[in-house]
Amino acid sequence: MTSAPPVRRRPAPLRAAVRRTTRLSPHLVRVTVTGEDLTRFRWAGPAGHLKLMLPEPGHTDVALPEPDDEGLVALDRSAPITMRTYTARRFDEERRELDLDVVLHGHGPASAWAEQARLGDKLAVSVPRAAGFVQDPGANWLLLGGDASALPAIATILPTVTVPLAAYVEIDDPADRIPLDRPVAWLPRRGAPGEALAAAMLAHARPAGRGQVWVATEAGAVRHIRQGLLRALDRDQVTTRGYWRTGQANHPDHDYGDDA
Repeated sequence: MTSAPPVRRRPAPLRAAVRRTTRLSPHLVRVTVTGEDLTRFRWAGPAGHLKLMLPEPGHTDVALPEPDDEGLVALDRSAPITMRTYTARRFDEERRELDLDVVLHGHGPASAWAEQARLGDKLAVSVPRAAGFVQDPGANWLLLGGDASALPAIATILPTVTVPLAAYVEIDDPADRIPLDRPVAWLPRRGAPGEALAAAMLAHARPAGRGQVWVATEAGAVRHIRQGLLRALDRDQVTTRGYWRTGQANHPDHDYGDDA
């Protein structure tokens, strides 16, 4: 008889509430949240992701279990909680303010929540465990790529890079260009999601020396990009992330595209 897998215990999520919202572009909104629990929040580094936990429709708060003596909880997947993965855009430790930049794509619970978020709305977040990007100390150049869903991650990566870089961002609407710390090439979407991004990244003239590539976009497109890049680069030079998949409501958050 096969025994049930052990229940995974994690650090207790941090309760928070909306402090303000800022429309960054027609399809990108920044939701700034705060709360006493955020004294336990820790910045993990560029592209570090967290779980955003939202009340289900008809509920005003997030139903979270009480932590045990070690501060850990086992989340009940049947509880009325919606969970989605996001990159923390900014954390102000002194003010206990966390910025979450959310793409408004007209469907999905997190997009709907961000578009309607009001002062005092309740939510919870997990503490990021690790950075999603670490610069290769042996790299002589960096190539970045992503779509609108990857903008928060790319925005946290750009100011940390110490080698020459090129960055491509595919967007549906030219009005969604936002100020960033370093220049990027904005690509208007054409055809399927990620098609313009793939064409630009695979045609990019790579400089001499060892390079590093980081790209996050639609899961199918990211596999196509990865396959093309690995014709010239080693696996340890290429980091790919499938942030979402066309037609799938809640794509797994550990899609590295390495089955391509």
